[in-house]
Amino acid sequence: MAFVRLVPSKSLIRSSPLTVRSPGEGVDREQDLIEAVTVCLEEGATDQLKDMLTSVPAADVAAVLRELGSDMPAEVFRLLDADFAAEVLDELDEQTVHIIAAAAPTRLREAVERMEPDEAVDVLEVLPEKQAEAILDAFPQGQATAAERLLTYPPDTAGGLMTTEFVLLYQDVTARKAIEITQRSRETETVAHLFVADQNDRLVGHLPLQHLVFAPPEQRVGELMEEYPHAVSPDTDQEELVRAATKYDLEVVPVVEDNGKLIGLVTVDDILEAAQQEMDEDMYRLAGTGERDPVHASIYRSTRLRLPWLLLSVLDGLFIAFVVSRFEGTLRVIQLSFFIPLIPLMGGNVAIQASTIVVRGLALGHIRRRMLSRFLLKQLVITLLLSLCCGVTAGLLGAVFVGTGARIMMAVGFAVCISIVVAGMLGMTLPLAFNAVGLDPAVSAGPFITMLNDLFCISIYLVLGMLIA
Repeated sequence: MAFVRLVPSKSLIRSSPLTVRSPGEGVDREQDLIEAVTVCLEEGATDQLKDMLTSVPAADVAAVLRELGSDMPAEVFRLLDADFAAEVLDELDEQTVHIIAAAAPTRLREAVERMEPDEAVDVLEVLPEKQAEAILDAFPQGQATAAERLLTYPPDTAGGLMTTEFVLLYQDVTARKAIEITQRSRETETVAHLFVADQNDRLVGHLPLQHLVFAPPEQRVGELMEEYPHAVSPDTDQEELVRAATKYDLEVVPVVEDNGKLIGLVTVDDILEAAQQEMDEDMYRLAGTGERDPVHASIYRSTRLRLPWLLLSVLDGLFIAFVVSRFEGTLRVIQLSFFIPLIPLMGGNVAIQASTIVVRGLALGHIRRRMLSRFLLKQLVITLLLSLCCGVTAGLLGAVFVGTGARIMMAVGFAVCISIVVAGMLGMTLPLAFNAVGLDPAVSAGPFITMLNDLFCISIYLVLGMLIA
C-alpha cells in the first residue's frame, strides 16, 4: 500500500508537495509521519497537515497521536474531519483519549457521536464520569438508549463488546421484502450477516447476504436460512467468546438473552481485539506486571502493579537465605556452593515451560476436565525424561569441568533430577488449581511459581548435599 510521506525539512514543508513512497522502499512510515506532523505544527502549516492526514489510514494517524507529546495530539485531532476523527478515536489508547478529552472536548464529542454504539461505549468508559454523562446526554434518543444498555455490561464480556445495530428478518418475510429491509440498513456495520427470528423474536437462523441476493423474489426467508452454529449470552467472558469464534470459524457471534432473543452481534474486529487482549494479559501476568498495556501505562500505575510481586520476591529471597543459613555446616564443603545457582535455574526453566503450556492450553480450551488425567500423566513422563537427561548431564559434565568428587556430583545430579520433577509439578498444578477456584491461571505463573521453585530447589539441594556429601 502506498502512503503519504511529508519530508521533514522546514524549507520543504513550505514549498514542496507531498511525496508518495512505497513500504517496499524500507521507509519507516510512522517515524516519517511523526516528524512531518511535528514540523507542520511548529511551522503553523495546519492546512497542509490537514490535507496530508486525509490520505493516511486512521490506524497510522492514531499511532502518531500516541507518540506525540504535550497537547499535540489534541491539536492534530481538532484538524480531523469528525467522521475520520471517529475512526482514529477507535484506535487510540486510554492515555491519549484523556489528553484529547481535556484539550479538545468539542471535537471529541462530535467524533463519539459518529461511532458505532459499541465503539462509543469503549470511549465513554475511559472518560471522566461527568464528561461521559454530558456526551451521553447529547446523543439522539435511540443511540443513547443503546449506549446506556451496553454500559451495563462489563467491557470484557460479550455484552460489552457487542454492537446493537444489526439486520433481523422474520421467517415469513419474502426475499423481495428482505432485500428492501437490508437496503434500508446499508450503513449498518453487520449488514453482510442477516439473522432470522420467529414470531416470538427468538433467533432461529442465519441468512448469508449472497443467498438472499440470488433467491427467487417470492421465496420465504425461513426456507433460505441456515442454522447458525453458536450463540452466546451477554455475560459470556471474552475469552470464552474468542474460543467459540475460533472453534466454529465465526466472523460474527450472536448475543442472545435467556429467552433466545437476539440483542447484539460481536464482530470480527472485536473478536480479534479480544483475542489480542487475552494474549497480552496472559503474557504480562506471566511476567508479573499485571498490566494489559505496560508501554503506555502511567509511572504510578506500572509501579503499583509490579511492586507487590517484587517485594514478595524480596521476602522469598530472605527466606531462602534463612534456609541456607540452617545448613551452614553442609556448606563448609565449599564445592557444594559452586552449584547453588544451577539447581534453581534448571527448575525455574522447567517450571516456566510447564506453566506456559498449561496457561495457554486452558486459555485455548485444549485442556478439559475429561482429558486432565491423561494430560498430566503425559507431562509427568516428559518431566521425568527431562530430569533424568539433565541430572546425568549435570553430574558428568560437572565432574569433568569443575573437577569435584564423585559424591558431590552425585548430590548435584540427584538435586537436578528431583528439582526438575518438583518444578514441573508446580508449573502444571498451580495454574490448574488457580483455574479450578476461578482465578486467572496466569497469575500463578511467573513470579509466584519462580519463588516456590527457588525455595524448594535450594532446600532439596542442601538436604541432598548434607546426606550424600
